[in-house]
Amino acid sequence: MTVQVVDKGWERIVRELGASDGSFVKVGFVGENNPQHKNSKMDMASLAAIHEFGADEVSIPARPFMSQAFDKNRGELNDFISREYNRVLTGQQDAEGGLKRIGDWFKGKIQKEIKDGDFKSLAASTIAAKSRKIVAAIKRKKGATTTDEKRRSSGGSTPLIETGQMMQSVDHEVVMK
Repeated sequence: MTVQVVDKGWERIVRELGASDGSFVKVGFVGENNPQHKNSKMDMASLAAIHEFGADEVSIPARPFMSQAFDKNRGELNDFISREYNRVLTGQQDAEGGLKRIGDWFKGKIQKEIKDGDFKSLAASTIAAKSRKIVAAIKRKKGATTTDEKRRSSGGSTPLIETGQMMQSVDHEVVMK
């Protein structure tokens, strides 16, 4: 008697689960997308840490955008992870693709928190300094308007956005074991 094995995807599931064992996604200021800040000698991860935890010695209050993004979205993140896991189990994507989608999703949540988070307002002196930078930039660029410059730089009172470089530097990296 001959036994015929009909694999309806079990081997693929076992292979994907094996590939994902110990694998993870890092989200934040990682890898190649951690450039030097345009206006200082520090990289974006260092600047982000200063904003996340604060720096009392230079009067920068904590504006914990990463931890707030996680705390505000914890339930939704768990649901998203479950959906991605099920997509791997049903063959709709591989484990690496699922981790990439999770990284993309959470990257967006961090960027939203940088832009819209409820943080301690900027000091009046900081707002005035940002305004002076806008005026100086307008004087340097003939034909530029205040509106043009505000588009390039938040200028106003958005605490975590000056040039947009930190928000643009948020990224993710999938690590497959």
